[in-house]
Amino acid sequence: MRPTHVRHWLIAALCATGLLSGCSDEPSSSDAGTSDRVATIAGGPTAKPSPSPETGAMLRIDMTEEDRDRVYDAYWACLESHGVKMVSKAGSEKVDMPDNVPVPKVPEQENKKNRSGYAACKDKEPYLDPLLDKARNPNYPDQTRAWMKCMNNRGIEVSGNWDDEFFSFGKRAPGIDSKKYLEIYRECEMQSYRW
Repeated sequence: MRPTHVRHWLIAALCATGLLSGCSDEPSSSDAGTSDRVATIAGGPTAKPSPSPETGAMLRIDMTEEDRDRVYDAYWACLESHGVKMVSKAGSEKVDMPDNVPVPKVPEQENKKNRSGYAACKDKEPYLDPLLDKARNPNYPDQTRAWMKCMNNRGIEVSGNWDDEFFSFGKRAPGIDSKKYLEIYRECEMQSYRW
């Protein structure tokens, strides 16, 4: 992942695994995509920006975790086939695989020692939806505030400023386990961030 896109996914992964300890007044996700204009929290419509093209495989905001896993698995398989040193995907739910099913592997290091291997797989490299890039999405401040409000309203304490590199996560309401946390996170994200 590119560094400017890491924050949301790192937070989601850490919170879902319990390493870090709803919703806004915006229309429901079923209303998303019905117009080229969106309303910000302040209520003023803004023009829909044109996302710039990327090289690689976009991790769209509406993808399931299984879809994302397939994108990453394809990228990692490509890297391995081009000589990038790999290690078993430790700590993953996928490690407990049935017999005769290979354990997924990930690059040993992100420093790209094998530059030609990474270059050969550039068209498969995952990158996050431009909606989550504060430099490319002019609605990002309002949408991030809406996401935080949604999380808090749904029982997951989140605090910080919209442009913080990391947010502070507090208590979760009773009954919100890792699975429920990810569900709430994804619902709030899809409701809050859209062109």
